[in-house]
Amino acid sequence: MTSQTRHIHICGAHSTGKTTLIEFLQSYEDFVELGVGVQEEVARKVVVEGGITQKMLEDKNIFHELNVKIIETLFGKQQEVETKDLKLVLWDRGIMDALTYLLTYVGVVAYQDALKMDIVETMLRRWQDEARVLVLVIPPNQKFLKNDGVRMKTNDFMTLQKYHDVMITLMNQHNIRFVIIEAEDLNERASFVTRTIKQWMK
Repeated sequence: MTSQTRHIHICGAHSTGKTTLIEFLQSYEDFVELGVGVQEEVARKVVVEGGITQKMLEDKNIFHELNVKIIETLFGKQQEVETKDLKLVLWDRGIMDALTYLLTYVGVVAYQDALKMDIVETMLRRWQDEARVLVLVIPPNQKFLKNDGVRMKTNDFMTLQKYHDVMITLMNQHNIRFVIIEAEDLNERASFVTRTIKQWMK
């Protein structure tokens, strides 16, 4: 039986307020009423459990291996979620984040190698299904730049903007529909996300 679970992914460069927004949504009444299951960020969990430091992330080989591990873990988690009786699931990031990191910080070869992975092909096909996957992207904003001590050290705004531009380009190349979250205020972001989900569900 094909799973009927629908997925919402909030994507974007580090230090854009994605996790903060997701945490806020879990107590935002209109969002809570939708009955959305929330998944923790896979990438952060892989970094912490792997004992990987910010200094280690400066090594391209380690960063490459990390993102491959994130892709594998993300696929496994999504397969697990698909077996559960869930209507809606909200994810902190997803496959396009890992691919964007590989292309932006490791290089074209690493990105192309990732595209050859069967699980990447499977996940990209899912993301191309607009009825089952909603992708929301938060662009970088200097107001939110900070170092959380876990993921990559926060770069200058122009570097984060480059990441954003690469992600948008890749989404278009892979025929993935997405919606930009333009609002800066947390309440406005939560309201926009909730309205967008309701429209998408119709």
